Amino acid sequence: MAAMRQPEPTPSIPQPSIPPRLLTAGQAARYLGYKSSQVLRQIPVEPIQVSEDGRTKTRRYDRKALDAWLDRKSGLGAGRVARTGDPVLDAAVAELEFAAWKERRAARGDGP
Repeated sequence: MAAMRQPEPTPSIPQPSIPPRLLTAGQAARYLGYKSSQVLRQIPVEPIQVSEDGRTKTRRYDRKALDAWLDRKSGLGAGRVARTGDPVLDAAVAELEFAAWKERRAARGDGP
């Protein structure tokens, strides 16, 4: 009797990691590069109230709001153009915005 051949196992496909958009105070502080969430008291981004169960409200920081604040603070938000939804066009616009930001910094003597 011939031995039955076992099918080869299907390799598992790694699932992409999706970063959360809503962050706890500790996560938001780490996202900004700080160990303590006390730093959040010094920035103008307010947490939003969310509820997982419809009763208990928790406060979360929107990662995009933190990014927008940092963009404005560093000058990246100056002259911001609305995104089109076309990844190629949006990438080109982002590159132009970044080049303009670098030129403004260099003109002020803030960078290379």
